[in-house]
Amino acid sequence: MMVAAAVAIACIAVDGDRILASDMAKALPAFAALAPEQPLGFAPAPGARRMFGARELAQLGARYGIDANARNGVCFERATERLTEARVAEALRAAIGKEAARIEVLDFARYPVPRGELRFPAAPAAVPPPAREPPALIFRGRVVYERNRSVPVWAKARVTVAGRRAVALEDLPAGKPLAAGQVEIVDAELCPFAEVPVGSAAELAGLILRRTVPRGMPVFSSLLQPPREVERGDAVAVEVASGRAALRLEGRAESGGNRGEIVTVRNPETGRRFAARVEDKGKVRVDAKQNGGMRPAVVRRGSGR
Repeated sequence: MMVAAAVAIACIAVDGDRILASDMAKALPAFAALAPEQPLGFAPAPGARRMFGARELAQLGARYGIDANARNGVCFERATERLTEARVAEALRAAIGKEAARIEVLDFARYPVPRGELRFPAAPAAVPPPAREPPALIFRGRVVYERNRSVPVWAKARVTVAGRRAVALEDLPAGKPLAAGQVEIVDAELCPFAEVPVGSAAELAGLILRRTVPRGMPVFSSLLQPPREVERGDAVAVEVASGRAALRLEGRAESGGNRGEIVTVRNPETGRRFAARVEDKGKVRVDAKQNGGMRPAVVRRGSGR
């Protein structure tokens, strides 16, 4: 271990991709006679070392007319440093571009990296679904050095912005339109990548929940959708086209859909089910020829059958 420590101390750190005469002069002053920028060899990759043995040094000395005797040789390594929490936070803020965001760095790459520019993407590696508490996010970045070379790094951080969130004042069932009085808008710390802030309860009124939200839980924008032109259970006006004839009856939707989509409709008097295309709010259309040969006689009677 003492030998390893001695070797580590003897190594000279270099920043570029070449070992220069000015670098070698730190160990062998005779090389100060050369131009400081004179390259003498390639620098090692980050984490590796480059050793000039006594024989190689003697050959270099003979080439440049320098007395370069070094019994133990000279060791070079790439200059490295370790990231700091402050540097990671600064790079994340520059990448995210939200001056008002609160960035809490939880962890980051602790291994030595080359001296260079720390860069992170503007968004995390994966955007989690909205949660009651802002989640920890993983950002995968790079330290860029020597123009286009880089090494990967990572950081875990919690990023929040001030916003407004809807909270359920009662158990809210899925598939039912919201009323303004069913939610309360409160100030909250939001994850800017996972949640869309809301302005008022009026904005949410009439929207449909994709799943049930218990009382006291947040109502996320991702759980809401606008009402469809036809919802399951709606009474719908059915127009049946057969050639030039167009017949009308009342039906009951057994599935929901938006304009242009196919829904299942039941004739409440005959119990017969058939497919229909949504035309507008509460209106569907059936092409008798494309709907299993549905005959006009089925719907001709004034009773709606």
